[in-house]
Amino acid sequence: GTRVLSFSARIVQADGGAEILLAVEDVTERKRSEKRLLSERERLREQVSAGAQQLKTTTVDFKKESLQRQRTEVALQESETALQTNRRELQALTAQLLDAQDEERRRVSRELHDDLSQKMAKLQFDIERLQDGNDAKENGVGPKLESLRQQAATLAEDVRRIAHALHPSTL
Repeated sequence: GTRVLSFSARIVQADGGAEILLAVEDVTERKRSEKRLLSERERLREQVSAGAQQLKTTTVDFKKESLQRQRTEVALQESETALQTNRRELQALTAQLLDAQDEERRRVSRELHDDLSQKMAKLQFDIERLQDGNDAKENGVGPKLESLRQQAATLAEDVRRIAHALHPSTL
């Protein structure tokens, strides 16, 4: 192989005369080591540069993922808020519906009690008056009138029972 030599010369004054000192040094190994070190340094520099680029890419990806996660969390919070709002609205509508049903039941119950029950009582009274009259006894319609009076009494009891059943119970 090729050798690399280093020469140095120095003039030395001694006992009235001058001498030249020559030094020759084989620097082949040192040059090879320096070349290897430079090559290794360049390789490490490239690795550091590649690592820095990979870190930069990873950081960008992480930021994107973090931003997406934040957006997803915001969307989830908005959905939960909307769901809670919908639940409250549904509860309010359910309460309104129950109130409306109770009011309608009270109205129907009052009509049955106040109107139909009174009319049924009057009908029973009229039938009893006919039964008590002399014409009914003489014409043989007494048993028919008694049957009508019992039907009217049963009907009045049914109306009273329905009116009571329609009246909403307190929850």
